[in-house]
Amino acid sequence: MALPSLGRAQYHTWHSPAYTLGRGGIRGFFECRADFGFGVDSLPDWAKPTIQKMIDKGLLGGSGDKDENGRYTTEGLVKAVTDTVVEIQIFKTGSGFVPTSQGSGIIISENGYIVTNAHVVNDATLGIRVVLQDGAVYDAVVIGRDEKTDIAVIKINAANLNFAAFADSSGVSLGEDVVAIGAPAGFANSVTKGIVSGLNREIAAQNGDIKMECLQLDAAINPGSSGGAVFNMYGQVIAISSSKLASSSYDGIGFAITTNAAKPIIESLIEHGYVTGRIRIGITFYGVSDEMAASAKVEMKPGLYVVSIDEECDIANTALEPDDVITHINGAEVKSLDDVKDLLEDAAPGDEVTASVFRPALSGSGETFEIKFKLMEDNSGLVNAS
Repeated sequence: MALPSLGRAQYHTWHSPAYTLGRGGIRGFFECRADFGFGVDSLPDWAKPTIQKMIDKGLLGGSGDKDENGRYTTEGLVKAVTDTVVEIQIFKTGSGFVPTSQGSGIIISENGYIVTNAHVVNDATLGIRVVLQDGAVYDAVVIGRDEKTDIAVIKINAANLNFAAFADSSGVSLGEDVVAIGAPAGFANSVTKGIVSGLNREIAAQNGDIKMECLQLDAAINPGSSGGAVFNMYGQVIAISSSKLASSSYDGIGFAITTNAAKPIIESLIEHGYVTGRIRIGITFYGVSDEMAASAKVEMKPGLYVVSIDEECDIANTALEPDDVITHINGAEVKSLDDVKDLLEDAAPGDEVTASVFRPALSGSGETFEIKFKLMEDNSGLVNAS
């Protein structure tokens, strides 16, 4: 499923949000036609009920919600898009059917797909409940989650929902005004405003190993805000609220995953249940540095010290054993996870790899040999059906 998109955000003309199917887009569609003297009757039949409802609520028709350039006021933006952000309640086994944690999510389709952070839903052993802005409550299921990037997609059984539109985050400017909407500490529909205080921040999720492009914000992002939306002043989502920098030495620093970084992850989770195209070797290991190897009580070489081997992976069919040390992959030295990631950045599942292995011995010299194996696809985010 392709996400609703407005393309590259046009930050110097208000017409950029005019043609999308979410509330902000229907509003823009109507207002664009109104500029040329068209009214509700001139709209397509599918748009008339929504537009009339918005007029009745004062969301259209001389409400003063936009400036001369088409940028929403904060109040106007909140009225237009708040119902695209939800509260997510997490229930764990043994919790007595009381929510044990909560987070936020963004509605991305009219039939109930919602994007959030993976850490929000990871502990939902009993269930997930979604609360919409109007108080409606739905049970949710996890479609896919990716702990490496801290992105997850859940779904509720609903129809005709208003949903957010994603902008091309490459158009975001330093110092640009933004509005963050979420449910910090369980306070649903909370709104904070700030600016983009940093661009292109490469941040890895807690317990994750993939750095994601993030925006640095001074808008408050607290526990419970995770998974909420960061909007530009045209009502477009430009980022997904993520981890706040946890340190008593810093204040007013938050991070949000850009839409451009998140979009392919979200689409793969919806289509496949996991992020396709990623590889895995099939071992757990820790890096052995030159200093560690020199200080070992037995002959040791720097490399990847193998702790365990996944029997489902092709590498399990080689002579490799736990306590061996992989010193080279495809002829290049490897001593850390970063070395492996850099070396295999362009590799694909099914590619054959050659590795040099050193097997330490309790006494005497160790043994060196080579192995060949195929890389496997990493579908670790796949949710097992129950």
